[in-house]
Amino acid sequence: MFKRWLYMMLILLLLTGGGAAMAAQIADVPAPLLTTASGEKGDPLALFERYADGLFTGRRARKATGLRLSGPSRNVYTRLKSAIGQVAAGTDENEGSTEFTFPVEEIYPKTVWTAEDLGVDQVVIDGAISDLATNSLFQITNVDLSVVMEALLSDCPYELYWYDKVAGMDMGGYRISTVWQEDKGAYALLMKGNVVFHMNVCEAFRLDTYQVDTSWAQTADSAAARARGIVDAHAAEDDRTKLTSYKDEICALVSYNRQAVEGDGLPYGNPWQLIWVFDDDEETNVVCEGYSKAFQYLCDESTFSSADCYTVSGKMATSGQPGNHMWNIVTMDDHRNYLVDITNSDAGAYGAGGGLFLNGYASGDVDAGYVYATSSGNVSYTYGDRTKSLYSAQELTLSDVDYAPELTPIEDLPTASGKCGDDAVWALRDGTLSVTGTGAVYEYTVLGGGTPAPWAAWYDEITAITIDEGITAIGARAFYGADAASVELPQSLERIDQMAFAYCTALEAVVIPDGVTTLGARVFMGDDALAEAVLPSALTAVPEGLFYNCTELGDIVIPEMVASIGANAFYGCRSMAQVTVPQQIERIEAAAFAECQSLRTVTLPQSLTWLGARAFIHDYALESVTLEGAIPSIGVSAFEGCARLAAVTLPEGLSSIGASAFFGCGALASIAFPGTLESIGLSAFEGCASLEGIALPEGLTSIGAWAFLGCPRIKSVDIPAGLSTIGNEALGFTEQSGDPEKITGFMLYGYLGTAAEDYAENNNLPFTAHDRSFEARLDRRLLSQGDTAVFTFSWSAGWPSLPSVDALTYETSDAGVATAGGGVVTPVGAGGARITVYADQDISASVFVAVRDVAPLCIPSGVQEIEEEAFMGLFVTEIVVPEGVRIIGARAFADCARLCVLELPDSLETIADDALDGAHDVVVVAAEGSAGQLWAARNGFMWEEG
Repeated sequence: MFKRWLYMMLILLLLTGGGAAMAAQIADVPAPLLTTASGEKGDPLALFERYADGLFTGRRARKATGLRLSGPSRNVYTRLKSAIGQVAAGTDENEGSTEFTFPVEEIYPKTVWTAEDLGVDQVVIDGAISDLATNSLFQITNVDLSVVMEALLSDCPYELYWYDKVAGMDMGGYRISTVWQEDKGAYALLMKGNVVFHMNVCEAFRLDTYQVDTSWAQTADSAAARARGIVDAHAAEDDRTKLTSYKDEICALVSYNRQAVEGDGLPYGNPWQLIWVFDDDEETNVVCEGYSKAFQYLCDESTFSSADCYTVSGKMATSGQPGNHMWNIVTMDDHRNYLVDITNSDAGAYGAGGGLFLNGYASGDVDAGYVYATSSGNVSYTYGDRTKSLYSAQELTLSDVDYAPELTPIEDLPTASGKCGDDAVWALRDGTLSVTGTGAVYEYTVLGGGTPAPWAAWYDEITAITIDEGITAIGARAFYGADAASVELPQSLERIDQMAFAYCTALEAVVIPDGVTTLGARVFMGDDALAEAVLPSALTAVPEGLFYNCTELGDIVIPEMVASIGANAFYGCRSMAQVTVPQQIERIEAAAFAECQSLRTVTLPQSLTWLGARAFIHDYALESVTLEGAIPSIGVSAFEGCARLAAVTLPEGLSSIGASAFFGCGALASIAFPGTLESIGLSAFEGCASLEGIALPEGLTSIGAWAFLGCPRIKSVDIPAGLSTIGNEALGFTEQSGDPEKITGFMLYGYLGTAAEDYAENNNLPFTAHDRSFEARLDRRLLSQGDTAVFTFSWSAGWPSLPSVDALTYETSDAGVATAGGGVVTPVGAGGARITVYADQDISASVFVAVRDVAPLCIPSGVQEIEEEAFMGLFVTEIVVPEGVRIIGARAFADCARLCVLELPDSLETIADDALDGAHDVVVVAAEGSAGQLWAARNGFMWEEG
């Protein structure tokens, strides 16, 4: 479908109520049904296992991607996230129903929209809802379900174990009508009712299309509840006693599953083990993962005075070969880290008699591993690579003494620290993350495989980031998602890689040192508190997505050396009212300034050679645009939806205007097209309701479909001769309630036989053709035998192209006098002939030519006066009046039917006006300025100088 039908299906059907004098007479219409699906089936059973695992692991909260949404999309996210959590846990009131209903006010706090809100003149025009109003409402209130669903899948993937991503979800249900506002004396649009969401359930957990079988989750949740009961039972105990109680409770509940380890039972690492610890079933036993995660869960659910627990893995060995193992580390009030191995503290294990619970090691270190002495022998522990990547050396350094409350605390230690570059280290103290050393900070990952930043576990605690002198580069995603409100960057810094500070949602200002010459893509993406940013003077390119959705970013100065601005560089910077574009800018890529809803004016300098698609789309406050340079094209949707754009200056050199380039620019009243323009794309000016007169340049060759649809003030268009393509409903049509209608009083001007005439005929539009005529002239009208006369032609403006001389046809009234062809007249015999020249069968021009007689009638010399009717009715072709004749009387040469040449002397003083009465095509030969010439001019005869 074309763009126009997309709007029809999603919006205009929403607002087609008929106009009437009172709001109640305009019928309600249902909202459009919005849908989304990812097309990825996934593994729902694996997701449920991860969900069940999450009930017990006490995972640190993920950074909430959905909190970076705004407006209605944020409201949808918040409410669906809560409902999804209840369905996943089986605690919702509707017994697993995935049909969610919310009052429209909860999704759209603003439900009444005036014409001023929508940036239009009126909501109802001629008894129907304005197309501009409906388009604007959709743009402002649109919820992108795909984006919301991506955020939900990112933030609560395991809670959505039941969701069928292939079938997807839909949103609709509410209704839209109009409401009359007495105080304003005008209509407004009203959103009312409930917003209903349907989320499809995958087959593995489906009771019905929109109902989940929650019994699995309830089993897991019951086990978790039993675990929380243990926490409650020991809540009043001190840290040491509480930890010991948890060890004893776990060892009493479960036994070690040796079959699993020996390969004859359930595989190592099965997430159901956490349920089996607390499910009160003697038949379900666990391996080390169940012991350690159960202990972790109880600790995470507890309130300690100072203790902190985390889970690690690696290899454990006694007398035999080392095997995979998982255990815990607890940091106590003395700031020391202690081994806690619940598995081997159970009855019959190596540590049953003590030595592996809050004890000091016998020997070892982080890299080599630690050895502990027990009554049953030595036990060694070696950290795995994954654990070393997740935790700092400080966190993995264990105590060499047994825990005792009277031990002196280790003072002045950072909360966490470690290595973050070949020659760089980091430390977190009192909320400040400091990076010191030299060279580059490592690149890190955010989700999935790879290496996360070592400080990721403390993102919520980081309030400031300081990077010391000596650091030259910051790797990709290094500080992604940190909650720091401030960042200090060193003068030594040369490079910041992609997404290094993305989604630092508390960051308020940043000054990038002048030494930085390279910025990666999306460095500050999603920093929605960032209000001030200073770019380095040496920067030559603003990268893709640099300030994407930095909604609070104010006015910004782009350095003079910048030659290109990447795609989405300032997308969604809604607070930016002014931007200074450097004079040497060459390229502005797609959506570079899209959704900058406070931006008012833009001047694009002469150096600009490329303006990408959607460059300024939906910049609702944009009022004027000046393009100074010879930019060859304006990209697709470059200024779409700029509802207040009233003035645009297009430069000479512009050859094409892309599809939807100015779609919906309702305030645009006039536009001057440069002479270099060759094409106007599909829907380029659709919905420009204020646009009045347009003058299409002579070089224009094509106009796309709907190019000027919905421009009712354009009452006439003059089509250039060379315009060969006019798309469907491009001119002369407006839209009323979604249906194209002809503009009343519209007139199309053009040339016969061209695309303009065809377009008018095919669309039943009035058409006025330009005049097509021409004049033919001969370089002489009096010929003698052996002479020729040459035609010259003058053409009216109505010819789309001029015929060649060879294409003309000629007709003579007397072939015995003269013939014509190829632009030349050739005499044949004495007399007069009229030569008619045809440009086509309906358009012609004619001239008279006279061929002199070799033996004309010569009046004898000595005659001074020729009396009345002296030579009347003679059958001659030429008369020569000699010198000396002073007077020629009335009708002297009347009714000489063949006469075509009359030669008059210089001596002539008087000649009667009717001397040639009855003659028509006669050439008068006389001296210039003589009485003969004056007489010929006065009586309408052709004159040739004699």
